[in-house]
Amino acid sequence: MKTVYKRLKPKIYALYIQRGALRGFLMAQVALTGLFTLLTFVSELASVGTGHYGVADALLYALLLSPQKAIEVSPIALMLGCLLSLGAMARNSELTAFLAAGISELRIIRAAMRVIVPISIVLVLTSQFIVPPARSFADAHRSLALEKHGEDSAIWVTRGGEYLHVQAISASDEPRGIDIFRFNTSDALTAYIHADAAVILPGGTWELQNVTLKQIHSEMFVTQKLPTLRWASITTPEEMRLLTQPPSALSATALLHYIRLRRALGDPAPLYEGEFWTRTAIPASMVALVMLAAPFLFNLSRSGSTGARIGVGVVIAILYSLFQQVISRLGLVTDIPLMITALGPPVALILFGAWLLVEARQ
Repeated sequence: MKTVYKRLKPKIYALYIQRGALRGFLMAQVALTGLFTLLTFVSELASVGTGHYGVADALLYALLLSPQKAIEVSPIALMLGCLLSLGAMARNSELTAFLAAGISELRIIRAAMRVIVPISIVLVLTSQFIVPPARSFADAHRSLALEKHGEDSAIWVTRGGEYLHVQAISASDEPRGIDIFRFNTSDALTAYIHADAAVILPGGTWELQNVTLKQIHSEMFVTQKLPTLRWASITTPEEMRLLTQPPSALSATALLHYIRLRRALGDPAPLYEGEFWTRTAIPASMVALVMLAAPFLFNLSRSGSTGARIGVGVVIAILYSLFQQVISRLGLVTDIPLMITALGPPVALILFGAWLLVEARQ
């Protein structure tokens, strides 16, 4: 019995810290998500009055995007939660009491970090099952209310020597405003096809309607007008559905599926790979920002203004978020592996936070 008690007793402080960190995280998460949802709503007010788009539609759109916003702000929300809740413990000398009881700073930090596991699980489930349908419904409802269904869903697909541009997708998921550019092995344009619409037939073939076909013969365009023309599409209906959604609105499994599909065709998808690795790096960013918060927490009871220290921590968190976005975009235009650009900043910040903690203890 004594052995069991000794094993359970050290967990009491950990549960106390975890409850405080989780409570602070939820408060910060609600505040930040609410702030960005409000900003989205204010931005949407500019479209009110177009078509049947009203204030209620703008509010609904902003609310439907809030789960995605919650995922994006979660690392900063966790840091703010730790600074607020554990900062209160530091001001009340509770952290000092933990240290006096022989509980090291590392164990306190480790206890706070344990909340990352349940938070990450909730974020993964939200990203997988809530964000995609919410974003899809939000975009469809917005386009319908604005009376421009599909106008925001233009896509480009390239495969082999053909380039496909679809200006819009109709309510029945049919392509509208189709442009096809065909190049030879010397990258010279050999044909251009424009069609007002297309019907997707079984097997993936498109029946182009009201077609203008321009072919180059002896450096001259030969133009034909055709009522219909069958074309072996370079894309699939499934890929079309994926391409009409921004990468951030897709589930992790959909991202992986599309990335593997493009790789199998020898056609990389950097935007989708970047989104996948950015999402994968969220737990690492949480660890990094908690590590960064630790030196500020343990210095609260020694000297300096509490508000100033928390303010510095918040500024660093915001700068880190901006830096991470810049590095992620850099990976899209350079040969730096996207995994490195996504995971590099949090790993660097973890090392920086560890160095700050060592310096603070001296």
